[in-house]
Amino acid sequence: EKLLSSNKDCTAIICAYDNIAFGAIKRLAMHGINVPDDISIIGIDNISAAKYNNPTLTSISTNPEEVCLIAWNLLQKKIANPFFKSKQRVLIESNLVIRDSIKNINSNNEN
Repeated sequence: EKLLSSNKDCTAIICAYDNIAFGAIKRLAMHGINVPDDISIIGIDNISAAKYNNPTLTSISTNPEEVCLIAWNLLQKKIANPFFKSKQRVLIESNLVIRDSIKNINSNNEN
């Protein structure tokens, strides 16, 4: 609601999770805003329901197995040494799965 009232020029929303994106699509529809014609929506996680939503949801497919493995390895180090501290950057490979919830606004393409 805050986004709708504060920024009329918004063309896309990236939601923290796919389920939040589903809620955003529903709320936008309640305001007469069409996804993707009026605004594009992208979720994160690429849950199985994303391909069955209407419109089908564009989503960033994460790698939960890799995230869990990294967390598990850090947890094991912490268990072995209670004084273990780690500050590191972790790069998790992801993939954008393009579906119907985004609109190409490139002036050379009307899709």
